[in-house]
Amino acid sequence: MKHPSSTGTHIVSITVAIFLLGCYGLTTWPGFTAPNESMLSMAAFLPQAMARGEWWRLLSYSVIHANGLHLFSNLFGIVVLGQLVEPALGTARTIVLFLLSVVMGGFFVYFLSNQSVIGASAIDYGLMGAYMMLVLAEHPLVTPATPEIQETAPEPETGSKSPHRKNHSKNTSLRGVVAYLICFIVMGVWYQESYGISFWGHLGGLIAGISVVTFWPPAIHTPNV
Repeated sequence: MKHPSSTGTHIVSITVAIFLLGCYGLTTWPGFTAPNESMLSMAAFLPQAMARGEWWRLLSYSVIHANGLHLFSNLFGIVVLGQLVEPALGTARTIVLFLLSVVMGGFFVYFLSNQSVIGASAIDYGLMGAYMMLVLAEHPLVTPATPEIQETAPEPETGSKSPHRKNHSKNTSLRGVVAYLICFIVMGVWYQESYGISFWGHLGGLIAGISVVTFWPPAIHTPNV
């Protein structure tokens, strides 16, 4: 029997989550409820500052969060989705995925929006994009294995058994992917003005995740057991 083996661990996701937690303490000290004005002016993604050539903001905006709820919602996505995606991608791809998601999220905001943004949610959407592509590719570390062929009852005329392929798992995953994309587009456009959600930043992260898996697909290791 063959079992898929992991090409990586969860170290990147856990390390980034701990790092962001530490950054929250530094950027919100001493009140720990909201980022300091000095930190916002120095590291937040500000279009006018980007226009002056302050390109470090393409990364630095991701370590600042508006409040504890903002932080932990992003940490939850990073840890939970990271547990699903990182073993399949491996350490190197996951690092590239995290960095590219943040940078592409910033570029999308800069060229397609005029928002000032903070937060690491582009990473969450990058992980979502990678997860969707892994599901579509039926990667064994992401898509639950099901019997591919099931024998049916003998046919009345020939007495032979005809194979019946079971694709329930893949079809269910595909429906989930389509439903998610619809919800992402509708809710992203609907809420971006009311709640300050950066639709374009999220879209940039999503495309980054899709791109990493598409152009640098992970190998599938299936050693004999």
